[in-house]
Amino acid sequence: SSLVLGVVCLASDLQVATNLAEIRQLARSAKPGAMITIAPGEYQGGLWLQDLHGSEGKPITIRGSDPKSPPMFT
Repeated sequence: SSLVLGVVCLASDLQVATNLAEIRQLARSAKPGAMITIAPGEYQGGLWLQDLHGSEGKPITIRGSDPKSPPMFT
């Protein structure tokens, strides 16, 4: 099975992850209001993120960088 992310948002502090290690690192350091952007591609091995804590009005957003080519997790 696959997970496909494709959310369109704007961010002033853009962080783009291109591999699972970068996604995990960005998630570990994410503060309320952070946006993590994931480059297109297939990410194998699965992804488990925990302890992400946004706040009211400042969610942590995880999105694909290209809505026409979203990242896929297999």
